[in-house]
Amino acid sequence: MRKILIVLIILIFTLSACKKNENSAEVVEKYLYEALETENENLKEENEGLKNQIISLDQQLIEVTEVLEKANADSDSDEVSGENPDDSENTLLLAGDKATISEDGKTITVNNARELVYHMRPGKTYLLEPGGNYDLTGIDSTLNPNYYNYGFMNLKDVVIEGKGDDQVDFMTASTYDDVFRMENSANVTLRNLNLGHNPVVEWSYCAGGGVFYFHNSQEITIENCTMYGSGTVGIIADNVIGLYVSDSRIYDCSRNIVELSNLESVIMSGCVFENSSAENLEITNSTDITFKDSKFTGLISNYPNITVDGFYILDFEGDGSEYTIEGKSSKGVRLENLSIKGFEITRELEDIYDGISIELYSGSNELSGEPYTDCTIRYSTSLDEALYLDHLDKAKAIISEYYEHDYFSVYVNLDIIEDDSSNNMGVRTYWDGRVSLSNNYSDLNKVLGNSVNYMDQDSAIAALVTALPKAINVRDISAVEATWAMESLTLYDTIIYEGEVYYQYGLEAIDMYYWRGFTVNARDGAVYTWFDGTEFGEMMNVSDNDLQAVFSYLEVNNETLPDDGKVIAIGIKSDIVLLSNNYQGLETFILEGSPDNRRAEYYYEFLGGD
Repeated sequence: MRKILIVLIILIFTLSACKKNENSAEVVEKYLYEALETENENLKEENEGLKNQIISLDQQLIEVTEVLEKANADSDSDEVSGENPDDSENTLLLAGDKATISEDGKTITVNNARELVYHMRPGKTYLLEPGGNYDLTGIDSTLNPNYYNYGFMNLKDVVIEGKGDDQVDFMTASTYDDVFRMENSANVTLRNLNLGHNPVVEWSYCAGGGVFYFHNSQEITIENCTMYGSGTVGIIADNVIGLYVSDSRIYDCSRNIVELSNLESVIMSGCVFENSSAENLEITNSTDITFKDSKFTGLISNYPNITVDGFYILDFEGDGSEYTIEGKSSKGVRLENLSIKGFEITRELEDIYDGISIELYSGSNELSGEPYTDCTIRYSTSLDEALYLDHLDKAKAIISEYYEHDYFSVYVNLDIIEDDSSNNMGVRTYWDGRVSLSNNYSDLNKVLGNSVNYMDQDSAIAALVTALPKAINVRDISAVEATWAMESLTLYDTIIYEGEVYYQYGLEAIDMYYWRGFTVNARDGAVYTWFDGTEFGEMMNVSDNDLQAVFSYLEVNNETLPDDGKVIAIGIKSDIVLLSNNYQGLETFILEGSPDNRRAEYYYEFLGGD
């Protein structure tokens, strides 16, 4: 192009110089035409060269694309069939990876779920070190294409085994997810694992997560594993050919023990299946199923049954009496050498004492969701009070043996038949370890098996009267009379807590329309009242400076004081004031500063003051 511009400039000057000479103009015009033709031919050649280069690059791109597509197709084929992929190292490095790999590359020892996911390949054995966090939920899905939906898929010839003699904990904290999921896999063995949700989620709070889940797979083996609730079901399997479970235990699940649908060839041997209420082994549209050398046990209910397409196939006595099935077939299910037994905990509890009956109930705390079992032992004759604590301890120990959770409560009630003078409320334990005697005793020393000099009722009441809170006139902070209805004084319980004995009373201040519970230590006469979720807020005197700080706070914050000017003030420890009157509920204040210069503000109980 620059050549053309230069030629045009020269021609313009030439034409202007010889514009009067026609021949010269013709010569120049001819030269200009030839120059333009030459340049046009050159441009055509350059364009043709560029076009050929573009065609060559397009062809190279097509060839590269075909290579990549073939590689991806081969990779997809390996995943679906479970064939071994390239054994080269994962190019994405895992921070903090401490897994060890055997010399032949076939055995990998891992320390946590991330290492397990990162190294998971077909054809490998994985040893799980004890003490690691093997929660599969929430792990980065880009670590491994075989990790999917918080589980594994497209695996073949894999062993996952807890290392050592004891089962290795394999748990999840997610209430929505299964502990271990596997899909589209073949020839997988799981061995020496303890699987469940941790912390334990009570049945009413479990959002659907089971323990094992298998789908579209073949030849799955479970050996020496424990599967426990929470977890709605111990094993869920759908569209599986070949499921083999041996020497394993499933217990405390909320919906069913196992749920098998569209299965072929199942053998469960040497296993223990336990239910707490109505959990069963549910089989649907499946063939070639065998249970052998196993125990079916109901803990606080009848033993678990097996249902096949909705039909029960175990015939048992209604009282849970133990019997053995040596060999039978029903609905296509083979049963060989099975021990069937119900109400196992009940039967063990019945051995505590002659002539007793047992009632058991499992449930959950409505506030915390913590699981519990409530046991009532009914006696046909009066029980020697020296045996109270012994029977309570034995019952709690028996029940606790069957529930291995960290968060679990046992309540035991001794329903003792007494004469008409007894309130017959029984003797029972509570969640915090207290024992309530409900005044079903005559001698505290006999109940506790000691020789402590406990106060009698008269002495305990005298200590309470001395400690009763005063009524205060808010206008001049002077003490005024509060008429406590001593005739209404009621001993409503005697409790044992952390080695001490306490009398619990209820008392009303008539002119204040005020009732409150008080607790007196039967050994030293200390007086307590309810505060911050416990009966053991130790009462103390409230000074004039403390009261002035509280009333100043109320006045500054425009709080309404009672018309009659009277309140009940209770001191707790050295820095808490409980204030009440007949127009408002109890308010709690915390005091700060020195005794001579106090400041008060609201204290929010149960929240640590926050």
